[in-house]
Amino acid sequence: MPKNEQELTEHYRFREASETEDILIRQFLTAIQDLPTKNSPLGYLFKKAAPVVIIAIFTFCLYSGFTNGFRPGLILVPLALGATYGLEMFQITKQRWESSGIRYNFHKNSGHFYTAAAVCNEKSIRKGFLGYRRFMVNVRITGGKLLSQVPLIRPHYNAVQNGSHLFIVAAKEPDGFCFFALPQGFFPVGGSHNAKNRTSSSPFKLRPMDAHDRSLVLSLEKERIRVRRQLYLRNQLVVIGLLLAFLIYQILRANSAGITLGVFILLAASTMFVSAYLQDRHFRKALTEKGELLCADADASLSTDGPKPAVLFKSKDNRLLFTSGLKDNLHWFHSGGQALLVYYDKEIPTAYKLP
Repeated sequence: MPKNEQELTEHYRFREASETEDILIRQFLTAIQDLPTKNSPLGYLFKKAAPVVIIAIFTFCLYSGFTNGFRPGLILVPLALGATYGLEMFQITKQRWESSGIRYNFHKNSGHFYTAAAVCNEKSIRKGFLGYRRFMVNVRITGGKLLSQVPLIRPHYNAVQNGSHLFIVAAKEPDGFCFFALPQGFFPVGGSHNAKNRTSSSPFKLRPMDAHDRSLVLSLEKERIRVRRQLYLRNQLVVIGLLLAFLIYQILRANSAGITLGVFILLAASTMFVSAYLQDRHFRKALTEKGELLCADADASLSTDGPKPAVLFKSKDNRLLFTSGLKDNLHWFHSGGQALLVYYDKEIPTAYKLP
């Protein structure tokens, strides 16, 4: 395996990934590892704090139960949390179980990658502790060099055969490189190298938003919020209702420990409404003020090639601009739809469905 950038580029023929490819790879790593996104500070904080809050709630429930007795209301809280987060945690655990040990935190290391085209020579599965399996391929890099035991996630492994074309990604680490494989269809139409050439020879230009764009997006903001409420509000209100009922029950029982716990978890659950409000306020403020905002027109199409379904947003000349796996976008957009991408931050846009 190459140990430095000179060996990687000169002897193994790797090249620097384009900006679009870097974004796609980072989104892939975020998905398979369930990493928090730093472009949303509040979301990043919630992602980091959620396990601590849940552990604190369960610990407090056990303490209160052992000291004051396990009442029905006290048992209801862990059950509600289990029903709310259990399925999601199962999906995350399954996803990590099938990730073949691919671990790379681009928040701490470089978010820039190297790629090389390769052909699969051999597939193998390495079995580990408690049935854990790593899905590996031996490949021949363009130029003749061989790489052995390169991991790829299980869904990609099942789709790859001997002789299949792949892209090998090299991610810089303090003591070398982390390697993993991606199927050829993972990158934009035309292949990774063609995408690089298109980007370098004729870079895609975002355009400044004008008054008409801002007025249109302000009206579309209402539809974006409506879609979010349609998808999440009922379940959120059910959770809040259960927690409020638990708090009222503890107040009627005059159980001080239960009241403290009820207030704590009710406030913790209410942060999901605060987060949505702050995001909506940020968007409205950015649209109504005179500061410059960039946007891009795009065509939407649904993709099921990756580890999760996603919506691909492409420019009119078929350049991939953005990939989103958000449930909101999967619900809102369908193949062939028109979208306007608004860049409230520099890297990840917010997509609006045009009428």
